[in-house]
Amino acid sequence: MSQAIDVLRSEHQAIACILKILQRMANRARLGTASGADIGALLDFLWDFVDQCHHGKEEGLLFPALRRSCVEQGCELIGELSVEHQQGSFLLRALRQAVEPVFDGEAFAAATRQYVEFTERHIAKENAELFPLALQILRPDQLDAMQRDFAAFELKTVGRERSQQLHEQMRCWQGE
Repeated sequence: MSQAIDVLRSEHQAIACILKILQRMANRARLGTASGADIGALLDFLWDFVDQCHHGKEEGLLFPALRRSCVEQGCELIGELSVEHQQGSFLLRALRQAVEPVFDGEAFAAATRQYVEFTERHIAKENAELFPLALQILRPDQLDAMQRDFAAFELKTVGRERSQQLHEQMRCWQGE
C-alpha cells in the first residue's frame, strides 16, 4: 500500500463520519432544534477540508499524475471524477444556501440528503476504482513524492492554523 493512497482513504473515512454528523444535524434542523453555529462550522469544515483540501489533492496532484500515465479506461474515470467534484461543490453550495441568509430546516434536510447520497457514491467509486488504478499505474517513488506534496498542498490551500483546526475537528467528530 502507498502512504499517499492511505492518506486519501483515511480522509474518506473521516468524511464518512462527518456525513453522519451532517445527517443528525439535518434531522435536528427539521425539528427546529439545530444550532446555526454548529451547522455553520460543519459547512465551513466541508468546504475547507473536503472541497478545497481533499478534492484539491486529487485534482491538483493525483489526477495529473494519473493522466500522464493512464490508459484510456483510467482517463475516462478521472474525467468522471473531476465532474463529480464539481457536482459535489454545487451540492455543498446548495447546503449553504439552505441556511444563509435565512435558515430553512426542510431545505437543509433535503440538500443534506442529496449531498450525503452523492458523496457516499463518489467515495465508494474512488475507493473501488481510482485508488486501485493509482496503485497499479503509479510507481512507488511517485506515490511517496505525492504523499509529501499532499501536506504541502494542504498548508498552501488553507494555511497551517486552519489545517491544524481541521484535523482537530476531524479527530473530535470521529470520536463522536
